[in-house]
Amino acid sequence: MLAIFITAKFGTWLTNAMGRRRFKKALHNHLKTLTIPERAVLCSYLKRGTRTAEWPIDNSVVGALISRGILYRDGMGDMRAFPTHVTEDVWSEINKHPELIV
Repeated sequence: MLAIFITAKFGTWLTNAMGRRRFKKALHNHLKTLTIPERAVLCSYLKRGTRTAEWPIDNSVVGALISRGILYRDGMGDMRAFPTHVTEDVWSEINKHPELIV
């Protein structure tokens, strides 16, 4: 019974590790295909060393990055700007490989 439990746990761990690796590779490839304005937005986060910045609500480049899951809005802003954050996975990837956005 214990051997079945251990085998099942190992199988779950292996499946999760492989899925995570595929996700990171897909993210890396996706960051390679960003447009120049999208790279400039991400570069501004990297230069300031912060995962949060305020952007106008009608900024189309930021809107595109939000729709792709690279950025997300969280918190309250005023009528002109809202705090926008870089996701944790993207943040670690652009810190490891800044050449993707420079």
